[in-house]
Amino acid sequence: MNGENICLLFHGIRKRSVRSDDLVNPDLFVEYEKLDELFEQLVSIGYKFVLPGDLSKEKKYLCSITFDDGYYNNSYFLPLSKKYKIPFVIFIASYNVINAHPFIWDLYKKFQRGILPVGKNYEELYLEFSGDQVNSLLDDNHRPFKLCELETLSKEKLVFFSNHTHTRTPFFNLNNQFFIDEIRQCGNFLSKFSNYLREDFAFPNGVFQKIGLLHTMSRFSRVHTIRGGRGISRKGMIHRISLISESSYIPLITQIEKSVSLKWWFSLKRLSIKTIYI
Repeated sequence: MNGENICLLFHGIRKRSVRSDDLVNPDLFVEYEKLDELFEQLVSIGYKFVLPGDLSKEKKYLCSITFDDGYYNNSYFLPLSKKYKIPFVIFIASYNVINAHPFIWDLYKKFQRGILPVGKNYEELYLEFSGDQVNSLLDDNHRPFKLCELETLSKEKLVFFSNHTHTRTPFFNLNNQFFIDEIRQCGNFLSKFSNYLREDFAFPNGVFQKIGLLHTMSRFSRVHTIRGGRGISRKGMIHRISLISESSYIPLITQIEKSVSLKWWFSLKRLSIKTIYI
């Protein structure tokens, strides 16, 4: 890396005591010790940690940290946040917190339901599962935050919450009013927290169409994708590098290096701008 500003995305954190076999989607859960190694490497290179709104094209060696969805295990990051002075943002799907529901992709994977349907409200998909099935994934590895836990975490100076829509249904093949309502419901939920960053938004699943992009960019100062590469591509859009477990891929620092390579970045420019799957 040559000092490129980057924005990193994580979903879950796995403690050493948790086996990969205990997790429904183990790739999503990065090992705590590997995170510690990564931030030690980034600090040694010269990176400083800032919120996404403080990324600047005029400065180098800036890094922002975000989490998507609202897994309870995101709270494990707090000691590392304090150790390396890292402010971080959790993009929260409010439906799962309010209803104490595990995330639909974990349910689909555990009970072998195949690929999640495209263009369908995720809230409807939860009706496919019994109460016992839902409860089976409410362990600390897979469950979302409880409201009381978010209230406690919101008091931490380095922790911030932002909008990831209500049900986290991808912005694809559903009418625009649905997505407006999704953003509004999540915003109403988050408005009770003093650490709510109202000007940041992350697309569910990294999928969007032009109409959704135009609406969100008119509503928020910063719209977050998971296209990877350098952190800022144009005003108002922040591309995040989504990192996965080293146990099934390559070292975290190498995942970042590959994402910001010029060859990768120029190939990205050829993607369609009408519909983007990431």
